[in-house]
This record gives sequence, C-alpha cells and structure tokens, in this order.
Amino acid sequence: MTQSEMHDTLKGMLERRMDSLSSSEGTKAVREQRHLDEDSGERIYWHYGYASALKDVLSILDSAGSSSVN
Repeated sequence: MTQSEMHDTLKGMLERRMDSLSSSEGTKAVREQRHLDEDSGERIYWHYGYASALKDVLSILDSAGSSSVN
C-alpha cells in the first residue's frame, strides 16, 4: 500500500469515527461528560477506546513505514 493510499485509508477511518460520534449517542456522551468522573465505567471505557485508537493508528503508521522501506 502506498503512503497516499495509507493516508486515504486512515483519513476515511477517522472520518467514519467522527461521524459516529456525531450521532445521538455521541452527542449525549459529550453533553453528560461522565467519562470525566473518576472511577466511573464511562471513564474506564473512554480510556480503553482511546488506547485502542492509538494502537490502531500506530499499527497503520508502522505498516506504512515498513512498506516504504521495501
């Protein structure tokens, strides 16, 4: 996969995620901000989701870096 294709793939993934966060559930989460409450299930879930997203982005970047070396 070229860097341009990797960029487009990553951009598309992030745009789809942003669209889902704009849904009614995402809006509710933004409004209520329960993920800020210490020891809440929402906070744990938010951190897990954030860590998963970072892991996915790093994996994509690693793939892009290794393919440019070959």
